[in-house]
Amino acid sequence: MLIGKDRERVMAKADLRLYIEGSRGRHGNVLAHVLHAKLGKLLAVLNQFDRKQVEVRERRVDYEISDAKKFNPTFLELHPVARVPSCDVAAVMEWTFSELEAVAMGGVVDPRVDAALAKSLVDLAELPNDPTGLERFWLELNGRVVGLDDEFRRHSALLAARRIAIERPTIWKQGASLGSVVGYLSQVGDLDGEAKLVITPRIGPEKVECVVKDEDREMVKGHLWTMVRINGLLHYSEKSPFPYRVDMRRIEQVPAQTGKSLLDLRGIFRGKPRQRLDLDGLLNG
Repeated sequence: MLIGKDRERVMAKADLRLYIEGSRGRHGNVLAHVLHAKLGKLLAVLNQFDRKQVEVRERRVDYEISDAKKFNPTFLELHPVARVPSCDVAAVMEWTFSELEAVAMGGVVDPRVDAALAKSLVDLAELPNDPTGLERFWLELNGRVVGLDDEFRRHSALLAARRIAIERPTIWKQGASLGSVVGYLSQVGDLDGEAKLVITPRIGPEKVECVVKDEDREMVKGHLWTMVRINGLLHYSEKSPFPYRVDMRRIEQVPAQTGKSLLDLRGIFRGKPRQRLDLDGLLNG
């Protein structure tokens, strides 16, 4: 177990430096609102990396300003401190910086860096509206440097687009059409002011709501706890290729399926005696 100065030396390896090179037109001085905006965006990105590393909702690391100097460039040194005892801040910073390096080089980025985080990286690398706000902006960890420049922004935008393509759910066409649904009738009753039944289809969603006309209610009850086919107007949403509701026009019971063996699939040879195939004879014949 590390204590005292030994622990401090290990922790220092995780210190992150933020550098901003001021505009020549302002003699290298950085505008206060530019520094404030960049620091806020950087902390937001660091917190996202923190949460994504172990897929938790709350951040595990806080950052102390352990050093600051006004030269050109201006720099702030951020010292990570654990908010929870089990958090290895050095490991968090190493993973975070390694992924920033991968983005900067256009390399392979960990799948945990999702579209939302990639978009935050694009925002982090954006130049301020005031063209005299800064000249350059970069990060440094133990001598390793990541420039938050146009190239970093382009790579981040490309990563965000790729992640969006993967993460975006398929959008199905919303609408209605005539058709049928086969499933197990498990419920009949007045739901939301309408006479409805609920069936569990053989494939697709867990349930489909079926709206029933008043004059058909008694007929429907006779099919309770059986496999049925519901014919009618099927309603589809953009979330699924399967209907979520059917306005019933007709209901019919589906006969119970009987088990069949592969012998039932023998086609034109069904019912004929089986013969042993002489492979040696075929090969030597």
